[in-house]
Amino acid sequence: MTAANTLLKQHIADAKATERRDGLLAAYFRQHLRSLHSSVAIHSDTPETGLMQFAFDYIEAVPDHLQALDNLAAEAGISTYVQPFLRLAYTYFTQPPAVLNVHTGLFGALCKAYLVHRLMEEVNDQVMNRGGAALAPMDMSTANIICHELIRDELANQLDHLVLLTLETTYTDTTIFSNEAVKQFMALRRFTGWEEVL
Repeated sequence: MTAANTLLKQHIADAKATERRDGLLAAYFRQHLRSLHSSVAIHSDTPETGLMQFAFDYIEAVPDHLQALDNLAAEAGISTYVQPFLRLAYTYFTQPPAVLNVHTGLFGALCKAYLVHRLMEEVNDQVMNRGGAALAPMDMSTANIICHELIRDELANQLDHLVLLTLETTYTDTTIFSNEAVKQFMALRRFTGWEEVL
């Protein structure tokens, strides 16, 4: 995954460079600031600066989260289940689906980051349902809700639908969860939690 992570980081750097040139995401945030849902509270004299920082952090978290999930899956012995989803996550970011072809620059990167974070959130839930313990300690649900609001319902709902479709149509090795070593690891993780990993 190291080569894929390097490519992903280059895509992010390119999107940030584009934003520095054209400022389109900042302009988009300024335009939609007043129409944001009340659940997105920004306590700042310059709210667009806060939104831009959120966008940067949310996008830049993608490579680290994917690498962490890869490492955690290997440690848990469930790589054969998680790997197909990780490969798709990298592909979604570097070769986005048609619905994202018109979205470029940092806004496009924000949309791709949403797609990847939502996919990993759902994979984490699937691992919890099948193995009894979450794969990852990072809870992206609040950040995903905020990003859903920022990219607007119509597009975010299309991406959510794509995530569910991906889960339904991607073949993965679910038998791994009946492996005794995996069961023991998941039981231990349930008991010890994520303090050590964090």
